Amino acid sequence: MLNKKVFPFATLLVICLAAIACEESAGMQLAGGAVSPSEGDAGQTEAISPTAKGSPVSHRTMTQAFLDTMRTPVGFSMGFFELYAPNLVVLPSDNRSAMYTMARPRMFAATRGTRSQFQFDYSFGYRQYNRRREVHSDEHTAIMSYSYQLSPNTSLHISDDFRSARNDRSTLPTSSTPVLYQPNFAQALYLPGERFTNNSLMTGLTYRAGKRSNVTLFSSYDFWRYGGNSFGNAHGIQAGIRADFQMNKWFFLQSSYSHYLNKMPRTFQTTNIHRLQIGGFKFKLRRSVEVYVSGGADSTRFLDRQRNVLNYEGGISKQAGSTLISLVYHRGLSLEVGPQTTLDGHIVSGSLSQWLSRRVNINAMAAYTRGTSLDKASRLNYLGANSELDVVLQRHLLYSVQYSYLSQRGTSLSSVNLHLARYTVSTGFQLVLPSLGGRQQGVRQLN
Repeated sequence: MLNKKVFPFATLLVICLAAIACEESAGMQLAGGAVSPSEGDAGQTEAISPTAKGSPVSHRTMTQAFLDTMRTPVGFSMGFFELYAPNLVVLPSDNRSAMYTMARPRMFAATRGTRSQFQFDYSFGYRQYNRRREVHSDEHTAIMSYSYQLSPNTSLHISDDFRSARNDRSTLPTSSTPVLYQPNFAQALYLPGERFTNNSLMTGLTYRAGKRSNVTLFSSYDFWRYGGNSFGNAHGIQAGIRADFQMNKWFFLQSSYSHYLNKMPRTFQTTNIHRLQIGGFKFKLRRSVEVYVSGGADSTRFLDRQRNVLNYEGGISKQAGSTLISLVYHRGLSLEVGPQTTLDGHIVSGSLSQWLSRRVNINAMAAYTRGTSLDKASRLNYLGANSELDVVLQRHLLYSVQYSYLSQRGTSLSSVNLHLARYTVSTGFQLVLPSLGGRQQGVRQLN
């Protein structure tokens, strides 16, 4: 019998293979060679289209594509969803599967100038248990991104990601998005019944030092808050520098150094991790395929002794036409937010974004963390996966289906029960209202 932990990865692999198989046909459709809708139907697809002017369509979500077609900078939407959580007991007197109804209003904005670009997305979700109206909760999500070209050789990027939700049985955390060349240091835990708030602020300043070299200063600040009395608040600060050099059109070198500091209240120990990576190699096997390998060392102070471990990582990404696939592996030190345990282990993450046609988009991601504390007394296995299918039914009507999976197994991390495995399925409609003050620009107008 197949291990349940492997199921989300198997699902993700099947989706990736299917996406690669249909890439050529989907790419032709996006180029207009295979799709010939009627004139009225074409007008409906202009508002939300992956062919809008801007970044490559392979990593454009439905919302991002819609933002590219907006004449005015502010838009609104309203979504209604049904959430299904099988075999979970919400109340002691109810042993049936949990069904929730959720309403989610949303506001998004985007502006683009000659030297700057800004995007903002905020949503508020209110969910109610269908069998007991007094069982309800809310969630907040806000994402901001800002880029500015300071000079011909210098650019600044700032992003912020805020999420707050009660960990009831109808919601699961989003898997960490895999990031090539800069893996995350910290893994938050899932505590049922508590409100969890997380904010992550990241900045990057890139300077083009030469024709083939770049230097980037990067930093981040993370905040975690557990609503109960389990762990309280945690803070994480990271600062570092990265240098890139292009040897030729297909071979790159990269080195970086970063320092991570995490602080917890009460009796938990403050954690410092130094990470040095030297001689990272990046190869462009083809125009659309990129492979990265790197090695170095991680260092932290544990029980009044400096502990050093080797780190290494590798990644592969494919970006072509309507497809973006990324797979990242990292071996080294990481931190468990909450018990404040420094782990030596593995992090594997993967993602997929695929436009199957002008109207259908698939996004999937999965992240797996496995580690053992430096004193071998505790260990953690954490797997999170999410996949979503979006279909544009009409010009301003979007239908979506989402599957989320979580498996968490911790040993001797804290007195809290960290052993659980669950999944939820949600489906619903999102009505995207016309832009504030005017109509959306069509794709023909933008191209």
